[in-house]
Amino acid sequence: MRVFKWLVSSVLLIAIVIVAVGYLYLYILPTGPERTEAKPFPTGKDSFVINAYQHTDRKTIRVWTYKPAKWTPDDPVLFVMHGMGRNAEDYLDAWTELAEQKGIMLVAPEFASKFYRVITNDYQEGNLESYFGWQNPESEWAFYRSGKCF
Repeated sequence: MRVFKWLVSSVLLIAIVIVAVGYLYLYILPTGPERTEAKPFPTGKDSFVINAYQHTDRKTIRVWTYKPAKWTPDDPVLFVMHGMGRNAEDYLDAWTELAEQKGIMLVAPEFASKFYRVITNDYQEGNLESYFGWQNPESEWAFYRSGKCF
């Protein structure tokens, strides 16, 4: 009986810790860099910070850009997506020489998170579900824009 009580107590304690960590991540911890003002893309490398979702300022995303000197609005744009290391700037840098040669504008969103090794719902899983496993509204999905899911 004593072992059973210890086991139940341990499971409850672990559940409380998981819920507390999830709550901190979702509602209290810093949610990204401070948003920047909109401006035209300069030639060369730059970055800006936008809201991650249309309906809230709670989360932000840094977006790295590289615009070749000869790029025009009729030229291609290539989105460069980082991996688990969340190092979008490094990925952008790896593509800049080719982008300059071919006249391709680069856009590299950075889904930064201090907890990226354990909490993957926002980027790898498209934010379809919350940390707790319940389905997020479509408007909070990572690839949702203006009533359409890409």
